[in-house]
Amino acid sequence: MVWNVIEELSVRGCIQGFRLRLGEEVMSSHVFKNIFEEFTRGTIFENVDMDIEEVSPMFKCGCGYWRRGKGLKMDDMSCPRCKQELEMFKGNEFELLDVY
Repeated sequence: MVWNVIEELSVRGCIQGFRLRLGEEVMSSHVFKNIFEEFTRGTIFENVDMDIEEVSPMFKCGCGYWRRGKGLKMDDMSCPRCKQELEMFKGNEFELLDVY
């Protein structure tokens, strides 16, 4: 994932920074920043600004129930109302929003 961002930045050439939307279930912003800094050390992207919008996971059920939650256990993945499996609808984003 980090490499995908670096490839996209390479296509655009010399940049000052970028904005990224990153779901917490994909990777924490702290981990992304560390990996990005390691891969770009000594390159033209070494000191670019990173603005990372973290998206907390949210789960929903067809009955209308929803909840926030990070790292839910398998026991927590069923709806307390109707017992159907909850579906994640936020928290798995990985989107390069802007390059400047």
